[in-house]
Amino acid sequence: MNIELILQKTIIEFLDILPILLIAIIFGRITEAYLPHKSVKKLFKNNHRGIFVASIAGMFKPGPLYVTLPLLNSLKKKGMNYGALAAYLTSELVGGPLRFLIEVGYFGWFYSIVRFIITFFMAIGTGYLFLYLEIRGLLYKKIKQITKKTEEIIETAKIRSDNLKETLIHPIYHGQHKLITKKQFLERQDYFISEMRKGKIFIYPTDTIYGIGCNALKINSVKKIRSIKKSDKIFSIIVPSGSWIKSNCIINSSIKKWLKKLPGSYTLVLKLKNNKAISNIVNNSSETIGIRMPNNWFYDIVKKSGIPFVTTSVNITGNSYLTDIHLIGDYIKLKVDYIIDGGKLNGKPSTVVDLTGFIAKIIRK
Repeated sequence: MNIELILQKTIIEFLDILPILLIAIIFGRITEAYLPHKSVKKLFKNNHRGIFVASIAGMFKPGPLYVTLPLLNSLKKKGMNYGALAAYLTSELVGGPLRFLIEVGYFGWFYSIVRFIITFFMAIGTGYLFLYLEIRGLLYKKIKQITKKTEEIIETAKIRSDNLKETLIHPIYHGQHKLITKKQFLERQDYFISEMRKGKIFIYPTDTIYGIGCNALKINSVKKIRSIKKSDKIFSIIVPSGSWIKSNCIINSSIKKWLKKLPGSYTLVLKLKNNKAISNIVNNSSETIGIRMPNNWFYDIVKKSGIPFVTTSVNITGNSYLTDIHLIGDYIKLKVDYIIDGGKLNGKPSTVVDLTGFIAKIIRK
C-alpha cells in the first residue's frame, strides 16, 4: 500500500466522521447554552452519586468517545466535578461503548460480567482519586503547574522562532543567542543605542558583574525582565547623567558628597521627586530609586542614549550573580535581545547605600 492510498483512505475516514463530530460540537454548545446550572449541580452535588452515575453512563453510552467530549466540556463548565469526569472517561475508554454485548458472543457471559465489574470499580477508583485531589486543592495546583510549564514551552518556542527570523535579517548582529563583542557593539553603537531606546533587553558588562537591563521608561520591557528573573524586587537604574539625578531626585549636601564617588561601584538609594522619570514597574511605585554610574565603557553608552537604564544582576532570583558570560543559561539567553561579551569580570555586586534618611546606611557591601 503506497503513501497516496494511505492518505486517500485517511481523508475519506476523516470526512466520514466529520459530520458526526460537527453535530457533537453543536449539541455540546446547545447544552452549554440552555442546560440549567442548577440541574447539573443538583446531579453532581452529591459526589458519591455523581461518580456512580458517571461510571455506569460511560459503559453504556453508544458511539465513539470524541462525540462525547464537547458535551463533557459543557457539563464541566456547568458544575460537573473532576471526580465524575474522570470516572466517566475511564469507564467509556476501558469498558464502552456497549462493547460487552459484542464480547459476550466471543468470550461468554462470565468473562463479560467480570470485565464489567472490574471496569466499574476502576472508574469508581479513578473518580474518587480525582475527587480527593480536587478537594485537597492538589489537582488545581498541578493543573496550574502544567499550564505554566506549557506556557513557558510555547513562549520559548516563540522566542526561538523570533530569533530565527532575526538571524536571517541581521546575520552579523543576530547570531546564536544574539552574542556580540565589545568591538562589534562600538562599531555600530548608534544602531545599538537606538535599540536601547526602543526597549530592547541587553546583557552587558559593568565595573562589577554582568547586568541585565532595558530602557527604564518602557513598561513591557521591564515586565519581561521581571519575568526572566522571576523577581518582584525593586530594580536600580544606570542614570544617564548627574543632571538627571538633580532633576529627578531629592539632593542635599550629604548626598552630594556621595555623588562625588561616582562613577564607581556604588548603588545610591535616593528619594524621587519626579515619579514619571522612570516606569513605576522599575521601583514598584516606591518613592525611592537606586542609581548607578558604573566605571566602565558601557556607562558612556548609557550617557549617549540619554535614558535611565535598568540594571540588575543576570540571574534568576535566588541564584548566584555572574561574572562570566559563558555561564549564562539558555533560559535567559533565549529571552534577551542582545548579549555583550565583555570578557570575564572580577568584581562583585555594588555597595548599596541608603541615603533616604538623616544618616547614610550601608545595606550591602
